[in-house]
Amino acid sequence: MLPTIAFYTIAFLLLCSSLLTVTSKTVVRSGVALFFSFLSMVALYLLLRLEFLAFVQLFIFVGAISVLVLFSLMMMQEYGVQKTNPLSKFAGVGVMVAAFVFVGLFLFLRNFISTVPAATEPATDSFSLVATSLLTTYVFPFELISLVLLAALIGAVVLVKKEEPDA
Repeated sequence: MLPTIAFYTIAFLLLCSSLLTVTSKTVVRSGVALFFSFLSMVALYLLLRLEFLAFVQLFIFVGAISVLVLFSLMMMQEYGVQKTNPLSKFAGVGVMVAAFVFVGLFLFLRNFISTVPAATEPATDSFSLVATSLLTTYVFPFELISLVLLAALIGAVVLVKKEEPDA
């Protein structure tokens, strides 16, 4: 009973923050709502006992992407870019499309869920399985991706750095 209540509570928070992301009048509020949408997904993954996906979502989306989006939005405001969300005038159309999609998915999944067998517990811990495969089988691609991310970080610093005039 308690997991069901927790699921519906988290799903409601996810739905509200997602709607706030697309209907907010300012882009900074949309960015903050996006942050809470990502955080709600982390809670759903933890509720489903998918710890690895939860922590990947937490580190990559909540930590990196949200900070990057908010940083970009704040930098855009410094250069005089429009502070309002240009898509907020289409919020009514977006809500109607979302409602149709939701009703369609509900009708489709209502028949589908009754035929899916109950899930069983995973045989091993997801962290140890992923860590073992990352550090043995996929160690070269793992290190290659870390070098690509390092190059992207250096490139971002070079792009943001302001040149001071010689005086």
